Formats: sequence, C-alpha cells, structure tokens
Amino acid sequence: MSATEELPQASYQDLRQVGVSPRQIDIWTRYGFLITTTPRPGSGYARRWPVEELEVARRMVAYMQVGLSVRAANHAARHDGLLPGGAWRISETTT
Repeated sequence: MSATEELPQASYQDLRQVGVSPRQIDIWTRYGFLITTTPRPGSGYARRWPVEELEVARRMVAYMQVGLSVRAANHAARHDGLLPGGAWRISETTT
C-alpha cells in the first residue's frame, strides 16, 4: 500500500447497519469506545472509523443486549469476550 492510499473506513451508515443508534454513535465516539480516524471527532464534523470498528460496535450492541454496561461491553468486544478483571469470557453463543 502506498503512502497516498487510504485504508478502508466505515461510515455513520455502516454503524447504523450493525445496530448502533445515532445517539450511541455520538456518545461512544466522544468517550472513546469507538475509535475514529477523523482528527476532530466532535459534533458538527463528518466522522469516519476504521472498518474494524464495525465488529467492535456489533459486539458491543450484542453484549449490551444481554446486560453488560457500555464499559464492560467495550472491553469484551476489544478483548475477545474477556470481561474487565478477566473473571469471565462471553462467548458468541451468549449473544
């Protein structure tokens, strides 16, 4: 890949398609639960995310549906289902 080639990025609509609400997109991005590639990820600016964040978002939605907090869901989504503290692992069949 050349230095001028851009990495694939996900859009707002891509995140909506995996089940993230508009409010969740805004809050999760502002608080760092979803990592943006946009230098200014605040309100009023177009945002883009690495495509890998789509899987993180999908897992977070599923984990929150079974009762995890947003922080625990984010940790589990980024650490192969491992909950904070490492005491339990969430399996994909759980979600």
